[in-house]
Amino acid sequence: MKKILAFGVIGLTGLWIFAVVFLGRTAAINVEAQLAELNRTLASSSIPVSVSKQSYEAGFLSSASRVQVIIEPEDQEPLTVEMDLDIRHGPLISTSRGPRLGAYYIGVTPELTDALHERKTGASFLSGFAGRDPISGGVLIDFRGGQTFDLDLAPFMYSEDGTSVVLENGIVATFSTDDQFSTLVGSVKVGALSIDRVAEGSNLDIAASTLTLNISEMYAGSMITGEIDYALDHAVIKTNGVEHRIAGLSLRGISGKNDSGIHGTVAVVADTLSSSDESFKSLFAGPPSARLDIAYQGLDERAVRQYADINKRVNQRVYGALLRGEDAAMDALSEQDMRAYVFAMVGLIRQGFKFDYGITLGQGDTSSGFKLAVDWVDDEALIHKKTLREVLGAIQANLNLVIGKAFLSGNEQLMQMPVAMGYAVNTSAGIASDARLDRGRLLLNGRALPYTQILNGALNQELPWTAW
Repeated sequence: MKKILAFGVIGLTGLWIFAVVFLGRTAAINVEAQLAELNRTLASSSIPVSVSKQSYEAGFLSSASRVQVIIEPEDQEPLTVEMDLDIRHGPLISTSRGPRLGAYYIGVTPELTDALHERKTGASFLSGFAGRDPISGGVLIDFRGGQTFDLDLAPFMYSEDGTSVVLENGIVATFSTDDQFSTLVGSVKVGALSIDRVAEGSNLDIAASTLTLNISEMYAGSMITGEIDYALDHAVIKTNGVEHRIAGLSLRGISGKNDSGIHGTVAVVADTLSSSDESFKSLFAGPPSARLDIAYQGLDERAVRQYADINKRVNQRVYGALLRGEDAAMDALSEQDMRAYVFAMVGLIRQGFKFDYGITLGQGDTSSGFKLAVDWVDDEALIHKKTLREVLGAIQANLNLVIGKAFLSGNEQLMQMPVAMGYAVNTSAGIASDARLDRGRLLLNGRALPYTQILNGALNQELPWTAW
């Protein structure tokens, strides 16, 4: 029995040694390949950044590498940043977030001090971290190629020329994805931020906030299906003795797929809006709540993926222009890029597409707001329409506007003017207006409007993409 146990321990030890050596060599090969792929992506995107490996020292349980990043803005001296890579071999890895299982872990710490010490603003910026590493992070590679990213921005305090910036607790982010970057799960926790400008008498105070992502399907950096949640306790702006506050801010976005295509909803909610400004107080008897709702359905998945591809390419060109220091980043986009972008957007609209958009202000038991609902009911897609007249003939739309009685206090006579002109009607809740467009026929509160006679020339003008 003892011999069996001894052979078992020896066997497990041998397997562990083999795994460490094998995964260590895998890490060395993969780091080289990843740097090469990164440089190809940067070059193809016209982003003026290059990355090169300066050294690699292989060890048994860990290896060390040094990487150089060069950023070359237009008409400016290049900025060189050295980064040390702490590569820890699996299968059992000790990381800053605790022990983990994986193939290997790459800890990254950029050396910003040497890169920025000659730049006055850079040196002042670095002093705000009080000797801590400004940025640190790493990536854990699992046995199937999936990756988990950690990123930490240290707490920050800066004061100069009457301006102070304080970021409490820094920023902590963790994301996990598969080997194809087709999923993304994680969170970003942002510490409380305060910006004071003494000379201007202004202050911005943003409480700690959290962004959570649970994207089950992602393509070209865009979410196809999944959920996004954001929560912020409050934000306050003070300027010239006037305070504006938003409290209980949240954002929730959900996207899914069914037989009719991609569908989703977005809801942005503020529990209370308040201000010490007298004009604001005159409009509301007390702090109102606010809500923005967006819903869509019937998006063709193939068209969404085409749009995601083009949107990614356009964004890369814009980011590259910004890094090069160009004043007008949009100038970096070619006419071909813009045409492709417009075609991709227009290509999303086809039969079955529905879009709802609404904003609501609530106060007590009453509310005010508007809601727009648009349905594309034509069997031809938007891309095949040549004039605005044809577009209006292909949709059904409904616009509802309601102003509650609580929001009319003190302005009753003024708000009766649109009622007298036929643009609105009185209701038990306040005043309301209803506009309906049905394949080119427009009704306002049940009364037909001959809008085509007024817009006749504009309705027959060709749409931009028809000339392309």
